[in-house]
Amino acid sequence: MTGLEHNKGGDLSPRRIPRIGLVAGRNGVPLFALFLRGLSQPQRRELRSLEQAESLRAQSGAPLDAAAWRAVEAFFLCGGSQAHVLLLPLGDGSFEALVGEDRGLSHRSGLQGVRNWLEKADLLLIPQASELVPADQYVGFCSKVFELLGDDQDMIFLGDLPLSMSLADAEGFSRGLFCPDAAFFYPWLVCGGQPVPASVAVAAWLQRADQEVGIQELATQIPLAAGVSPLQDISATGRERLLNARINTFLWDRGVTRVWGGYTLADRANWRGRLIPLRRSCVKLRHAVEQVCEPFVLEAAGEELPVWVENSLQNFLRSVRPLFQRDLQEPFQTAVTLVEMKGEQRLQVQVQYALPHSLERFSLSFVA
Repeated sequence: MTGLEHNKGGDLSPRRIPRIGLVAGRNGVPLFALFLRGLSQPQRRELRSLEQAESLRAQSGAPLDAAAWRAVEAFFLCGGSQAHVLLLPLGDGSFEALVGEDRGLSHRSGLQGVRNWLEKADLLLIPQASELVPADQYVGFCSKVFELLGDDQDMIFLGDLPLSMSLADAEGFSRGLFCPDAAFFYPWLVCGGQPVPASVAVAAWLQRADQEVGIQELATQIPLAAGVSPLQDISATGRERLLNARINTFLWDRGVTRVWGGYTLADRANWRGRLIPLRRSCVKLRHAVEQVCEPFVLEAAGEELPVWVENSLQNFLRSVRPLFQRDLQEPFQTAVTLVEMKGEQRLQVQVQYALPHSLERFSLSFVA
């Protein structure tokens, strides 16, 4: 059945199509992980205004805590409208304390506490990381973040390079680092007259872009918020060198700052994961398709079951039609069949689809 064929029969009621990542309020929502002094247990806040962030900063005691809250303030100054903030105990500030341990749902320390909130957001920011972690351990820390995200977690880590890092060192930073769920930006930016980690402004930019044009677009035509500028101007040659190293940067032109790039740290051979919008779209779509199919798993296998599942898939894919390549008449195709595995009838689901910014078609297949 192709993307243009009409649904025939099957249960298309709302209960069959749950609220999922592509249509729920998770897209472009950052999770800030802040390390604060004086905390004994992790805490979480959901913020929707600059005033909330300013109030929490005013309540903080230590200068380091206040500086952490300023990064959240900068997110709202840059046009952000919603963020989750995970407050983590700083402990002794050592590498081991920052990374933490995972001893189960209620016993996660340090950065491992992020695991409890992966379903609340799809952007991860650790704005203090490049300052708290010693330079010679920063690559190792980032590798721990990559392990935390795992495969297909529907979360992109927006990483920063140290404030004082040179262009030459920024080029070399990504050597040997590969992760399709991480994107790094250089240099820091100026917002409200203060230097801020670039990830903060990029998160606000992605949130606005998701709302205005959708997750599938590489929204470099949308500038960063007014008044935001790179801490240092990067030449055209420098920008090219950074992109070759898979580090994103910024173009400042006549008072307007735009993101220059949009690449993840995926291997260049991984064309599905190289661009931020392609990676986000593919992961979200897979999660969505799996959730659409999930209610059917316990249904009795019969001739009508694949038809019901395919009709529900078609209904969902049409509901997110802007996600796909606009120029194609048939941007997606589905096929649902019953297969026998270990004496049981199982559903085999296959979806092919085309996304903007890619000449290749994508496909996903799984057995439910």
